[in-house]
Amino acid sequence: MVISQPDHPTIALELLATATKKDLKEHYERAFLYDKKLPANETWVVHFTCCKKAISEPYWPTESQLQGGLRVIYFWHNLDFTKISAIAC
Repeated sequence: MVISQPDHPTIALELLATATKKDLKEHYERAFLYDKKLPANETWVVHFTCCKKAISEPYWPTESQLQGGLRVIYFWHNLDFTKISAIAC
């Protein structure tokens, strides 16, 4: 998903829900490629999950992907959607 508005930064978003480490790795690689191909100012992988380990033991992109501008945020929520936590890199 790309958010673009005149006179504002363009942001590319890769959205996913409750992904495995393998899925996350693939999304990180894909989003990193988008970052190089799209005229986006920022590229984010946004991961929604109810798996508590996503916040306590997050799986981050590689150092080169992070240094290349890839950004990641995890949103953890309980099953009732009454609590939410976020962690970003």
